[in-house]
Amino acid sequence: MKTESVKVRGGGQELGEAEFTICETAEEAIEHYGEARMLALLNTQAKTTAANEFRRSKMDGDKLRVSDLKKLFKDLNLTEEAQAEVVEKMKGENFAEALDILRAAL
Repeated sequence: MKTESVKVRGGGQELGEAEFTICETAEEAIEHYGEARMLALLNTQAKTTAANEFRRSKMDGDKLRVSDLKKLFKDLNLTEEAQAEVVEKMKGENFAEALDILRAAL
């Protein structure tokens, strides 16, 4: 077992780092987390993975690349605050509100 960390971002800024445990075997994970917690984590991850795969399959043709978004921000001369707001709206799948912000910049 080992401990690693991941940078946590929110609202367009870095909030800090969260630590997590990497287990090398299922037995080690069950021993560390307990069987009930391990099963709950596994089921939650299975649900998240299924939802993400479904979302990707539905949005594949409409995918907006990060480089496209950065170019759009530059072309519209959006402030960093407006850029962060657009990104947050898009992450929350509030695409109409994100589009409203972009339209206002025209």
